[in-house]
Amino acid sequence: MPKVNVQSLKPSELAPVGPARYARMSAYYFLFYTTVGVFSPYYSLFLRSHGPNDTQIGRVLAVIPAVGMLVQPLWGVLNDRYNVPRRSLFVGMLMGPLAAYLLLPNLHSVWAFAFATGVMAIFQTSLIPLSDSMTVYNTGIRLYGKIRMFGSLGYAMAANAAALVYQYFGIHWLIPSYLVATALALFGLAGYPSTPWLGRREVRGVHRLSSVLRNSQFVQILVLSFLMSVTQWMNSNFFSLYYVDLGRPQSWLGLIYALGAMSELPLFFLSGRLIQKIGPLRVLWLSTAVFAFRWAVLCLNPPTVVMILLQLLHGASFGLALAAGISLAARVSNESNRVTSQMVYSATNTGIAAIIGSLVGGTIFDKAGGSVLYAVAFVTCFVSLGGFTWMVKRGGDVF
Repeated sequence: MPKVNVQSLKPSELAPVGPARYARMSAYYFLFYTTVGVFSPYYSLFLRSHGPNDTQIGRVLAVIPAVGMLVQPLWGVLNDRYNVPRRSLFVGMLMGPLAAYLLLPNLHSVWAFAFATGVMAIFQTSLIPLSDSMTVYNTGIRLYGKIRMFGSLGYAMAANAAALVYQYFGIHWLIPSYLVATALALFGLAGYPSTPWLGRREVRGVHRLSSVLRNSQFVQILVLSFLMSVTQWMNSNFFSLYYVDLGRPQSWLGLIYALGAMSELPLFFLSGRLIQKIGPLRVLWLSTAVFAFRWAVLCLNPPTVVMILLQLLHGASFGLALAAGISLAARVSNESNRVTSQMVYSATNTGIAAIIGSLVGGTIFDKAGGSVLYAVAFVTCFVSLGGFTWMVKRGGDVF
């Protein structure tokens, strides 16, 4: 494949996004996120069915971001150096479910589950930031949301269908469902348009990392988004357990997760325009405020209908935060570190934050219950909101 002179081209100009190209990218996101929808919301229930208590579940779940924090920057440097995103995605998508199939079914020891989860995480934790980096490079941030929303649609449909399967046939169907979804996602990856070859970059990996971390404003945002993300991971890992422990109908869990994912669709569709209009920093401020409101209500043990309605705010919190974070990481990067910057942001918000959210959240949930967990989440998120407010008032959108 011929090299491209990137000095004279913007990312979105490297490959015009026509209808066919847009459809192929969207199909990949739809199929890839079905794998997330059938597995992630229900893994804690799978673990509980095999014996671990809630504190132990938190420790097992913390292995995923701990491994991700180590391997994500390495995957980023590798792909910036050799430009092999599709090959990396293929390996990760294939090996993670294969490890689940070979290792998980007959385990009962907490340490065995932690080891198996860590093996899966080596391959799985970089799939989302790598996919997002590849798509933002091909389309630009304005079109990214319009493609990513199909991922939310795939997640919603898969999570709802999986809830019914697990309700009537048992949670042990999680692994077969994961394998089937992955097989379909690999077909989607095969149809994803190729990314232009940029030529081998001769910048060392450590220089790529340091060039990103030298931006003090970006580091401040990393710290504040980390606090916000801790609360999001508390909710992500323990909402299903909280909901079941309240005695609410388990069959509705799929509807709740589906509504949350569906609420992302309009927000992702409009996110690029919103980010261009008011800036990614203000969008992060808005999403953090919505997170804080959600946790404040959930800590009150609300009725089931309220918990369902709260999921309609998932897009305005998680969806906007994701799009704004990706935009910020893209703005601080250049052609030599575009994947590395995304991996640094992801390692902070899906790595370190998820470790703290899993470990601290599991302990709080086990010792004090879900209400206290969400009260702690609200206070933490409110601190993050205060920091973003200070940044916005001090300098507006600094990027």
